Amino acid sequence: MKSSSAIGSRIRTQRFANGLTQAQLAAKLHVKQPTIAVWESGKQTPPESRIEELERVIGHLSSGQESEPYETPSILGKWLSQNLSKKNMTVAELADKSGVSSATIYNLQNGRAENARQSTIEKLEFALGERFPKEFRNEIEADSKVQGFGEFLDFNPNEASEWPSDPGIYVLYDIANRPTYVGQGTSIAQRIRDHQNQKWFITPFVQSASYIKITDKQQRLNIEKLLIKFLKNNAVVNRQNVDRKE
Repeated sequence: MKSSSAIGSRIRTQRFANGLTQAQLAAKLHVKQPTIAVWESGKQTPPESRIEELERVIGHLSSGQESEPYETPSILGKWLSQNLSKKNMTVAELADKSGVSSATIYNLQNGRAENARQSTIEKLEFALGERFPKEFRNEIEADSKVQGFGEFLDFNPNEASEWPSDPGIYVLYDIANRPTYVGQGTSIAQRIRDHQNQKWFITPFVQSASYIKITDKQQRLNIEKLLIKFLKNNAVVNRQNVDRKE
């Protein structure tokens, strides 16, 4: 039998694929929304009778892998794909009209980026002439929040216009979505600008990134050190003693 986390991940993926919020799925199953949230978090496994109901509503929950590949589209990615088709618009055309890079749009579509910044969503909404459903927007905001800190958000490290100027912690990922570098600074944008001069800062070695805003310098330093220790050999660039100055 699959683990609770694997089943929860599959429920979430299938719910997104069907364009349902947690509340909408809960209504179809005649349960409360927190029940869906608990299942998706892996804290509880749905009973067999509920799994049968879930599969009737959102499709099969079995998968050949214990965890979903990172290419699984997010609900925002599915919404983008649907509206691009509806508007007969290409990714390049949307990028040109919205000011959001094609790479970022592709990352949102294929699931490499899930927690888009609100400013990014607003640009895409304006360009498409469509509103991203409030229920889904609220869900993304809830998923991205880290208790006691703030929102954990994605950005494109290869597009200067999308670099956050906030102080905080950031992580760079390669094309396989593996973390390769952890950094911190008073301005994440300035740190990314510094990285551009390094030979390792190239695609596909640096493909995507995430950050969380943290204003306290000592707190940033402590978290950075802890993350690097956790990542061990995965934080390849950190192991190579790259310049850590602000």
